Amino acid sequence: MSSSVVLGSGLGLLAGLAAGLWLGWSWRRRRFGATPAEEAANLRRQLQRAQRMEALGILSGSIMHSLNNLLSVVLGQARLARDEVRPQTPAWQNLNQVIQAGEAAAELSHEIDSYQREMEHDRRPIKLQTVVRTTVKLLRDILPDTVQIETELNPACGPVLASTTQVQQVLMSLCSNAYHAMYRRHGRISITLEHCEIADAKPAVPRDLEPGVYVRLSVSDNGRGMDAETMQRIFEPYFSARMPRRGAGLGLTMVTRLLAANEGVTIPTSLPGHGTRFDIYFPVVARGVRVQPQAAPPTTARSGTLSGAEAPLLNAARYRPPAAFSSLAAPLSRPGRNAHVILVEDDAMVAETVQKCLERAGMHVTTFGDGAKAVAAFAADPGAFDLLLTDQYLRGLDGQEVIAEIRRLRPRIPVILMSGHPDGIQRVDLERLGVNSALAKPFTPSLLIATVKSNLRPEAKTLENEA
Repeated sequence: MSSSVVLGSGLGLLAGLAAGLWLGWSWRRRRFGATPAEEAANLRRQLQRAQRMEALGILSGSIMHSLNNLLSVVLGQARLARDEVRPQTPAWQNLNQVIQAGEAAAELSHEIDSYQREMEHDRRPIKLQTVVRTTVKLLRDILPDTVQIETELNPACGPVLASTTQVQQVLMSLCSNAYHAMYRRHGRISITLEHCEIADAKPAVPRDLEPGVYVRLSVSDNGRGMDAETMQRIFEPYFSARMPRRGAGLGLTMVTRLLAANEGVTIPTSLPGHGTRFDIYFPVVARGVRVQPQAAPPTTARSGTLSGAEAPLLNAARYRPPAAFSSLAAPLSRPGRNAHVILVEDDAMVAETVQKCLERAGMHVTTFGDGAKAVAAFAADPGAFDLLLTDQYLRGLDGQEVIAEIRRLRPRIPVILMSGHPDGIQRVDLERLGVNSALAKPFTPSLLIATVKSNLRPEAKTLENEA
C-alpha cells in the first residue's frame, strides 16, 4: 500500500473521529445541558450582570431626582408661558406640544419609578373607551407618521375596575414594542375593544383566564413577529428581542405586574413574519356601578393610597396629616394674596419656577437655596412667614432637619414637603414631622397653588401669639 493511501486513510479516520466527538459533544449538551466549566462561566456572567443592575439601580435614584427636577422646570415654565399668549395661536399650540411631551416624559419617569418599587393606585370603575382614545391621541403625537394607528372601540363595553394611569402604561408599552418590531419603522398598529364572555378557562399571563364576562383590549401589529422560543421568554425580566442597547427588557415584565394589580390577564400570539397580538382581559364590574369621570390628558400629578409605614411620599391630594395637625390645613378665608411663603429649594431653576407660580397667585415668596440660611432667617423673625415649602433633599441641612428646626421655633406653622426622589419619604416621618401636605415632582402650577392655598391659615400667627 502506498504512503499516500495510508496518509489519506489516516486523515479520513481523524476527520471521522473529530466529527464523532463534535456530534457527541453537541448531543450531550442538548441532552444534559452545559458542562460544569460552561455552567460556572455562565453563573459568573449572570453575577456580573446582577451587580451591574444593582449599581444601575443605585444610580437611577439620583438620576430620577434630577430628571423630576428638570421636568418640574420644563412643565412649570411652559405653562406659565402658555398663559401669556392667546389660546389657539401658533405659539400657544407649540407650547401645548411642549407640555404634552413633558407630560409624556413624566409618565415614563413614573413608569420607571413604579417598576423600581411597588406603588398602589386607586382602582375605580372606568370606561376603557375614554382611556384608549386619550392614549392613542398621545401616541399619534409621539410615533412617526409612518406608523398608522387604527382603533375599533365597541361603545357597548361595560366598565372595569382599574387604574386609568396603569392601563395607559400597559397600552403605551405594548404600542412601543409594536413600533420597534416593525420593518424600517413602517407599519400598522390596531387597537380594538370589545365585550366577550369566556365559557372555559384558558392559559394566560400572569394567571389563567377564568370563565366570566370581560372587556377585551387587543393590541396587534404587522411587524416581524416572534418564534415559539422567543414567545416563551418575552415575560422574563431583562429579556429583550431588540438589538443590543435598543431596550432594557423591562416592558412586558412591567405589563404583567400592572395587569396583576388590576385583575387583568393577557394571551399573546405571534408568528414570524405575521406580527404579534396581545389580547388583554379585564373583568366587567357589576351593572349600576357609577363610572368615575376621567380627565382627557394624562396627568403628571402622582397619586396613590398610603398604606402602612412603608408607603412612599405621594401628592397632596392623597396625604392626610394626623389629627394633631389637622387644624393647620383649614381652608383659606381669602385667596392667599399677600401671604408670605418661605421656600427652601437648592435647585435654582426649580426654585425660580415655584416662586414665579406663587407670585403670580399674589403671594410673597422668600427663597433660600441653603437649609441653614433658611432656618437662620426664620429664627430672626418667626412671625414674618405664613407657610414653609421645602424640598426633601438639600445641601447641608436636609428638608426633614429644616422642618424640625422651624417647627421648634413655631410648632403650628403649616408645612409642605416637596420631593423628586423615587424613594420619597415614609409616612411615619411625615407624621412625626407634622407635614401638612406632600408634593411629588413634577407637579403642575395649579396643584402647587391649590396645595399652598389649602394649607395657609391667616389666623395661625394670632393663635400662636395668644398661646
